Amino acid sequence: RDGGTLEFCSRRMLGVSTLASTPTSSLKAGDALQDKSRMQKIILNPAGKTSLSWDFFTALILFYDVIALPLLVFRAERTPLWRFMKIFTTAIWTVDMLISFLRGYNKNGIVEMRPSYVACSYLRTWFVFDLTLLLVDALSLFAEDALFSVARIPALRMLRMLRLVRLFFFP
Repeated sequence: RDGGTLEFCSRRMLGVSTLASTPTSSLKAGDALQDKSRMQKIILNPAGKTSLSWDFFTALILFYDVIALPLLVFRAERTPLWRFMKIFTTAIWTVDMLISFLRGYNKNGIVEMRPSYVACSYLRTWFVFDLTLLLVDALSLFAEDALFSVARIPALRMLRMLRLVRLFFFP
């Protein structure tokens, strides 16, 4: 029995698994590692049309965040459209976090598409960062009308700008 997610992921990343995997000597750049699990069907190729379309869409949402978030420092008027966009962007970043568990990645020219490896890689790299930003988003969304609100604390609002880090350091 595995001792938990971290041990499971550590074992997977070290190559200790019960999966029949392709010998690494026969792999060449651009090859995709896959397994025969049912989850394999929903893993997205990072260079596929669906992934690229999602990346373009989230880039537009990120552009909106880059414009809209600094306006909050100046206490811009909050309209119904602003409220809708806040809910919409939080929902998009939530979906993006879920998609990250289902998106293959490139490692040394090989496309890793095995579900357990993809999930473990995300857990070990960007998961905590994404979860932190998502919690700030959700907290500011749900605490907006409270007396002590995250939305009224400029430093916490600007934490959402850390999402730009993903733009420059995407694995």
